[in-house]
Amino acid sequence: MEVVSVEAGRVTQIFVSDEVRSERDMYLPQLIDLVRQRYGFAFVPNAQDVKTGGARFQNGRLQCESGDITIENLDIYNDGIVAACRHTELAEAVLNDVIPWAMEAFGLRPPKTIIPRTYASFVIVDFKAPVSALISQFATLKALLAGAYESTYRKRYEFELSKTSFSVDPQTVPQHTNTEFLFDRRATASYDLNRYFCVAPLKTQDHLDLLAKVEGVFVSSGRAT
Repeated sequence: MEVVSVEAGRVTQIFVSDEVRSERDMYLPQLIDLVRQRYGFAFVPNAQDVKTGGARFQNGRLQCESGDITIENLDIYNDGIVAACRHTELAEAVLNDVIPWAMEAFGLRPPKTIIPRTYASFVIVDFKAPVSALISQFATLKALLAGAYESTYRKRYEFELSKTSFSVDPQTVPQHTNTEFLFDRRATASYDLNRYFCVAPLKTQDHLDLLAKVEGVFVSSGRAT
């Protein structure tokens, strides 16, 4: 497997809003300006956006001794904070800075209910074999698809699996729990490359480690290209 690009890593920290709500009034323009000043965001929300749907800050940075961390997005809601960077490790470092600072700056209270953080990793990789290698009867299936298409349009094409995902029955997990693992062929790349946009509810490195193991399953199926 070859990693073409690590696109983004997102980390979410949810709170019970009643537990962390500040006991003092907050002047929204000042709140927005304090966040902008600390993290140098190029794009900030207006006060009305914050009132109605949360605050999204874009294109900022966290200054660290080891070098600045670029923050793609920082979303602040009354019941949670979401940080998006290139890598989940970086996004987690941002949250580790934002949360204690915000508690002090805005008078937020320490939460009594500790909710584990959730992760989302977005990467592009080239596999040695296509995802369709997982389907033992794929050759039969794609022949059926090609035949049906040809009977309608009088043109015959070689069909390949373009997208597949795996997830848990949403009725069995808490609401808004993300369990989806996605494999989506890159439409701009030749299918011969076996290039996929992959999404997982994991830390970035754990996601890459998983994809390397998944590739082994593809190759061992006997459909390697």
